[in-house]
Amino acid sequence: MPNPSDERTLARLVDWAGDDDEWGDFRAEVFGAHFGPLMDDLELPDDELFERLGPATPDVLTVVMEDFLAARFGEQSERNAVDEYLARRGWLEKKHATSYLRAVRDSSPSLYEVVTLEPGRAVTVRDLVRDIDPERVPDRLASEVMNVWDCFVGRLVGSGRTRRFTVGVLPFPRELVRTTMEDVIEVTKGLPKRLRKAARKEGKKVDISDLDAREFLLRSPMGATFFTSRFVTWHVEQAEAGPGGLENTDGEALVPSTVRFPIAGSDTDVAAALDGVPEFDRDDGGELRWSWLGRELPRLELPESLAGNDPEVGTGYLTLGQAEITGGVLLLRVNSVERAEKGRDLLVSKLGALLGTPLTAHEDPATQLGQSVEEGPPSPRDLDIPPEVAEAVLRAHFEEHYRRVLDEPIPMLGNVTPRKAAKSRKGRAAVVEWLKEIEHGDARQAAQTGRQPFDTAWLWEELKIPRPGGGS
Repeated sequence: MPNPSDERTLARLVDWAGDDDEWGDFRAEVFGAHFGPLMDDLELPDDELFERLGPATPDVLTVVMEDFLAARFGEQSERNAVDEYLARRGWLEKKHATSYLRAVRDSSPSLYEVVTLEPGRAVTVRDLVRDIDPERVPDRLASEVMNVWDCFVGRLVGSGRTRRFTVGVLPFPRELVRTTMEDVIEVTKGLPKRLRKAARKEGKKVDISDLDAREFLLRSPMGATFFTSRFVTWHVEQAEAGPGGLENTDGEALVPSTVRFPIAGSDTDVAAALDGVPEFDRDDGGELRWSWLGRELPRLELPESLAGNDPEVGTGYLTLGQAEITGGVLLLRVNSVERAEKGRDLLVSKLGALLGTPLTAHEDPATQLGQSVEEGPPSPRDLDIPPEVAEAVLRAHFEEHYRRVLDEPIPMLGNVTPRKAAKSRKGRAAVVEWLKEIEHGDARQAAQTGRQPFDTAWLWEELKIPRPGGGS
């Protein structure tokens, strides 16, 4: 990944489409769907947009080209670039090349997470959007260039020993994964109900569950643009922030912030009042947690026969933060000073006498992850001792360091210890992310320094948390 043979096959079809005026127009249509809204939102001409993307540009263009191969055109969606290319030029292609093109044609992208690696043999990944069991993919190239807990958007094609990812892959930083999955949840929330409502207006029947809604998103015309828009926006924002400067989607410096409101009345009264604030949406399950919603996200393009005139179909909103009632206080967690101030003022204006005087705490972004692998063992290059001795020292340091950290408050875990956080369902989810950050950081450092990653299985066992995917 990328497979040179697949790259050459893709290049031949791209050349053909570029020489055909009609398919050149269709290709421009797909590229316009991906980049037109982005250039408008970011207020950038196309040349400057790609300048900001820098080295990521070829990856983005390849992903968009694969979307073109999977797209259908014509009044009845009867035309496809792969079908017409193979009808005209298929006799020039070998069997494996035609199979690859048809697989790309029938594929849809998703967001994957690497669970385990078998270097030189296979990679086990979990589809985060579809939320299905991890799958072992015998993709040798992928297994040699990826690290545990790497995340990426790609298309998984083939079967059996030919199962692999296509050429177009977008690496997603874990920070971007979290916000993207929040957007997935928001965009697909209530979609089955709205689809059934729209279908009834057309005298049709639609049977779609909550998980089917995610599949619908991935296979819709919005599927690929959903991921490219977030990837491109994130990279452009990082380029604008400059070295060492991270910003959120509003261009504000990333500063994890928590606003703490003592509850003057009862938890029940505050919950009822918060349910009545349009900007706050209670999470599923009836628990005392809410999402603070911001601007509307791009509309999901539905078939006209389903969408009808219902303006609510496929809409969603950007998540600005999370609110939670716990231990007699209302907590609002956001990622910037500006959002903390805005959220504080909003809640004071809406809940009034139900809340006491708020206190706001801001974290240093450099220590957002708390005691993590960045503060852990040094690189062997920093130790002027033989490599085999250095590695033994580092392993001992790693284990001693994290045995101590297990009983220390961690900002990423809400300033509680990993042992305490692991005792609740919500806390365990946060601890899993914390452990992934540790393993991911160590795997990247190990790859850079040529050593083997440290054994972290004992950390999961110590906290009595099954490691996702069952690997180590």
